Amino acid sequence: MRIRRSKSAIIARILGCIEEERLFTKTRLMYRANLSFAQLQEYLSLLLELELVREVKEEDRTFYEITVKGERFLEAFRTMKELMTIQNK
Repeated sequence: MRIRRSKSAIIARILGCIEEERLFTKTRLMYRANLSFAQLQEYLSLLLELELVREVKEEDRTFYEITVKGERFLEAFRTMKELMTIQNK
C-alpha cells in the first residue's frame, strides 16, 4: 500500500535535500525528492514564489539554494513532526 505525502511533507523533503548539499540541479532534486518532473516544476515554482529557495545561475546551469526563510520553515516542520510523534506514543 502506498502512503501519500502531504504537500508540506513534500516541501520539507525538497528543502531538506537542498539543505544537505547547498546547491542542487533540477534533475538531481527530482530523483532525491522522488518526484516527477511535472511535480517538481510545480513545487519549485511555489518555493520560489514563497522565497523558500532561490535560483543560482553558474555559467549555463541553474542550481537551487535554500534561503533563511526556507531553513526556518524546515526547522518548524521538523519540530511539528517531532511533537506529533511524541503525541502518538
